Amino acid sequence: MTVSFAAGDLPRTPRHRTAGFGRRVTGAAVAAGLLLSAAAACGGDDKDGDGSSPSGGGELKGTTIEVAAKWTGPEEANFRKVLQAFEKKTGAKVNYASTGENTDAYLGPRIEAKNPPDVAILPQPGLMQQYA
Repeated sequence: MTVSFAAGDLPRTPRHRTAGFGRRVTGAAVAAGLLLSAAAACGGDDKDGDGSSPSGGGELKGTTIEVAAKWTGPEEANFRKVLQAFEKKTGAKVNYASTGENTDAYLGPRIEAKNPPDVAILPQPGLMQQYA
């Protein structure tokens, strides 16, 4: 028996359970990039004047950075690994606060009290516009 398909009617490959994994990894990478950018902004003046920093890290030693994001469970565990690597590389201490599913309920009062986290990873673009 021969089976033929018209152009565009080819059978689809089923999605696997790991289909969302790439998005989570990308999200963690973007978050790490944001964290690095925020940490760089928190850095002080270079008193030596030569513009260099230690190649092995440690340039943020003694700095504490608070990061708020919605991740919980396995996603939080993976993100904490990223934060641990960041701490090891830079010497900074990172405190992670999970906002859960309602990021606005966590951030709103913190911003009103003029005590926002150093970095907030927002899951909805509308929140970015709201807090801008």
